[in-house]
Amino acid sequence: MALGIGLCKVKRGAQLFQSVELAADGKTARGEDRYPTVEEDATIFAGAKVFGNVTVGKRAIIGANAVVNRSIPDDALAVGVPAKVIRINRPTPDAES
Repeated sequence: MALGIGLCKVKRGAQLFQSVELAADGKTARGEDRYPTVEEDATIFAGAKVFGNVTVGKRAIIGANAVVNRSIPDDALAVGVPAKVIRINRPTPDAES
């Protein structure tokens, strides 16, 4: 895994598999945050790259070898180059007895 010198934010419960890269994009204006944030319980599969000031949402899944250059919402599944959201898995409320 490659990280941008400690400036990326990876929150509790996030899973990053082998060869995942989190890095700055080089396009962000001076003084702005240039690094990605990976929210709680997100999963990023092998070989995926996440660039720039983007957020991978809570419980989001990024497919293997995807290239993420835009923020991915909570509970989304994103795949491809560039990554596109193909499904949103909204949690269902627990049924009460």
